[in-house]
Amino acid sequence: MGLIATILAHHTEGVDPTLVEWLQDKIEDVLGFEPATIVLLIGVIIVMFPIGLLGFMWWQRRKAMRSAE
Repeated sequence: MGLIATILAHHTEGVDPTLVEWLQDKIEDVLGFEPATIVLLIGVIIVMFPIGLLGFMWWQRRKAMRSAE
């Protein structure tokens, strides 16, 4: 049995539920936010990253066009 199959066969769940619960508790303790707030912040980051990249690309293109004139 391969390493990945051994890891996946360890639990019926995809991840260790005890570990996930412990991680959630530690994140809440350190950050002091509710789980919904953390999900919202991660969602905003996921959406803003590509928008920021597009904005940077647009800015660079305009900068290059100005210098070519």
